[in-house]
Amino acid sequence: MRRWRQGTQRSGRAAPRTRAHREQARVRSAWRGRREPATCGGRIRAASCAGAGTDALRRHPRGDGRARTIEAVSSATPTRIHADRPGGTLQLDWADGHHTVYDFETLRLLCPCAFCRGEAGLPGWLDSAPTLTTEQTRLVDVQMVGNYAIAPTWGDGHHTGYYTFAVLRDRCPCPECSARRAAAGEQPRSGHLAHAAGGPSSGPHQKESR
Repeated sequence: MRRWRQGTQRSGRAAPRTRAHREQARVRSAWRGRREPATCGGRIRAASCAGAGTDALRRHPRGDGRARTIEAVSSATPTRIHADRPGGTLQLDWADGHHTVYDFETLRLLCPCAFCRGEAGLPGWLDSAPTLTTEQTRLVDVQMVGNYAIAPTWGDGHHTGYYTFAVLRDRCPCPECSARRAAAGEQPRSGHLAHAAGGPSSGPHQKESR
């Protein structure tokens, strides 16, 4: 007489499920119901600033699209990023209610890429405090980099700078944040940051090689 092992099929019929099988199915079902990670107000949509004024980041709710309350998570968490090309500014609203406005020249002078800031102990292009051209301060596009930074594209083609939200909040040029940094005795971290803060400009800019 042929014996059939438990869990195999016989005559086209499925073998009865054991208690262990039923428990595994119950656990899988419960896990599927809670595996989607929680977000702050819904999805994050990335967009370019090809229009006159564009929100590069906006928190959108799932479902009918009606506005939902966004809980403050951190002072370095933006809830909205708006590129105002006619006005020449990048505006950021933060989860704690703070509002930051960068003009495009200051934003370009804060570029953190290796070409602009230098690497391996060598100075960067912006450390020479160059005089920027109109194209070098014309914002063409801005894209999200994950959930932590933005990457602007400038009129001269430069696009390798990833501006983290933490840096954008830390270097906020508003009077309140400027006073806080001054009270803390903070010094500009490099020559181009001093220039962005209103330091002297010297010499013509070098031609960028990308």
